[in-house]
Amino acid sequence: MMRVVVAPPDGKTKRFARVRTKPGGPIEYFARLLDTDDRMRGRVLDVGCGPDYPEPQPMRAVLARCAQLDGVDPDPAVENHPHLALRWCSEFAEAEIPRAAYDAVMTYNVVEHIKQPRFFLEKVCAALRAGGAFYAFTPHALHPFAMVSRLVQSIGLKDAWRVLSKQKVNPYPAFYRLNRLGAVLKAARDLPFTQLTCHYLPTPQWQAYFPAPLRILPAMYDHLLGLRLQRCAAVIVIQLEKAES
Repeated sequence: MMRVVVAPPDGKTKRFARVRTKPGGPIEYFARLLDTDDRMRGRVLDVGCGPDYPEPQPMRAVLARCAQLDGVDPDPAVENHPHLALRWCSEFAEAEIPRAAYDAVMTYNVVEHIKQPRFFLEKVCAALRAGGAFYAFTPHALHPFAMVSRLVQSIGLKDAWRVLSKQKVNPYPAFYRLNRLGAVLKAARDLPFTQLTCHYLPTPQWQAYFPAPLRILPAMYDHLLGLRLQRCAAVIVIQLEKAES
């Protein structure tokens, strides 16, 4: 049976450390988590890697220390990624990823776009060596940001939302089917993972995706719940450990 661990970022169970509420705080936490794992110094697969390292500097520093970094992304721009040893320009599900080849597989703001969670984790598991780890940084499906995002997408207002909020909104559909603890457990059932750790990270940064007159709404949510309770956090980091043998 897979062990489940809930990891508050500051070791407390009631409230989050205030440092986590600053813009970039969750990304810095994710980068530190990766950097403390020796498997991230080995051969690593970046799923949804894009044309370069992720923009946040902490993430760039971590990936620069990989012994070998490979990547897969459906965007043809992946062909110009300057740091990849091997690359696949395709959906992860269709890529001919070598089996049992990677010490770690990681994604950054990708799993919210996964339509078939079970198949995705089967593919991840097959790519990992025994004792390998999977990491995913993603919006939390139970947070209002994900709920609003799905609503805006379903009624065809995603482009309008991007214009009103003046934020970069990617064109890919978001499904949020692998973005909460229960969904990960269901998708990973009977796969050879021994532990699931969910790290819940708060951030007020999601307020920027609302038009200025509406930002009072996310601010109120954060004051009442989002910056106080783990399960109401905006970001979830998923960490899956594959069995040693």
